[in-house]
Amino acid sequence: MTDESRTILICYDGSGYAAHAIAVAARLFPGAQAHVLNVWEPLERIIARYAALGPYIVENVGEADTDIEGEASRMAAAGAQ
Repeated sequence: MTDESRTILICYDGSGYAAHAIAVAARLFPGAQAHVLNVWEPLERIIARYAALGPYIVENVGEADTDIEGEASRMAAAGAQ
């Protein structure tokens, strides 16, 4: 298998460790295609899991989720760069 036919998945959280992992992967797999992943969870699901938070966070949950999703996309793009 050549490096050009390899595909790797990199989980990126914006930390220095994640940036280092990307640099190491680039050296280990030159020419490989990489997919960068940043995982986020909608705020509504977090609130549902921790019911005690519900009374404190009732407004603008949808707007907050949009902001969180946007930040996750920006972070993944930064990792891909």
